[in-house]
Amino acid sequence: MIRPDQLKREIDNLLARFPELTEDVELMADTLEGQTDFTAVMSTLARKDMEAKALAEGLASSVKELAAQLEKRAARFKQQSEWARSLMQTFMDQSGQKKVVLPEATISFRNVAPGVVITDEAIIPDNYVVTTSRPDMKAIKAAIDAGENVRGAALGNAKMTISVRYT
Repeated sequence: MIRPDQLKREIDNLLARFPELTEDVELMADTLEGQTDFTAVMSTLARKDMEAKALAEGLASSVKELAAQLEKRAARFKQQSEWARSLMQTFMDQSGQKKVVLPEATISFRNVAPGVVITDEAIIPDNYVVTTSRPDMKAIKAAIDAGENVRGAALGNAKMTISVRYT
């Protein structure tokens, strides 16, 4: 099996020897198939693409599953912590204890500063509201495509890509 860098050199050599190949796509395809391992290399690369996509999708799925499992586990631990703290508070309240010193921890009551409670978000003055904005890329693209001039935005350079269809 020829290596991709060797195939590139072979194609460059063919084009150097026969520049007319660039003008005839069918002749170029026939020459590549007859004079190089072009088809074999392309088949190998297509299989590699297919395998890599499958592995990437499988890994992404596994990562999502693992993350979901870890989130559930973290939620269970948080619930256990809240349960233990609630019981400690109940028992200290019930016994009248303000502080309990243990070998593994010191448990005591403390005052917590009051937090803000929003009672009606709609009437809060604007200087106490945080807003964020970002460009609407779809709307900008549609406007430019429709011939509008959108200040501060332009279409970037088009890129080439390949399409690979697996049958």
